[in-house]
Amino acid sequence: MKPFQSHLNRSFLVLLIALITSTTIGCFGSSSDGPDLAEVSGVVTMDGAPLQNIQVLFQPEADAGASRGLSDADGKFRVYYPTNSAGAVPGKHRVQFQLMDANATKDIVPKRYAVGSQGIPVDVTLTGPNEFTFDLAQR
Repeated sequence: MKPFQSHLNRSFLVLLIALITSTTIGCFGSSSDGPDLAEVSGVVTMDGAPLQNIQVLFQPEADAGASRGLSDADGKFRVYYPTNSAGAVPGKHRVQFQLMDANATKDIVPKRYAVGSQGIPVDVTLTGPNEFTFDLAQR
C-alpha cells in the first residue's frame, strides 16, 4: 500500500469515528439540555374510589411542555415530561384528567376536570414533595 493511500485511509477512519461519536452523543446524550424537573406523583380517585386508566395531565402556566401520567389499579400515578424524563417543570399547573380505556362505553371524568377544562390548580415545587391526591367528585 502506498504511503499516501495509507494516510488517506487513516484520515477517513478518524473522520468516520468522529462522525459516529458525535451522532451517538447527539441521539443518546444526557437530558441536561431540558428544563429542571420535579418529581410528581399521587393518587386519583372518584368519590373516594381509585380510578384506573386515567391520564393525569399537568399543564404548566409557564411556556413549557405538559407532563402526564397514567393511573394504575390503585389510582396511583407518576408524571413524565415529553422527553420521557420523570417529573414536571416547577411552577403553577392546571391538572386535567382523561379516561384512557378504549373499552369504556362512557367517559367517567366530569367535564369540569376533563382535558380542556380549567382543571385543578396546583403548585409544583423543585424541592417537593409533590405528592397530590385528587378526589374527583361526580356531582
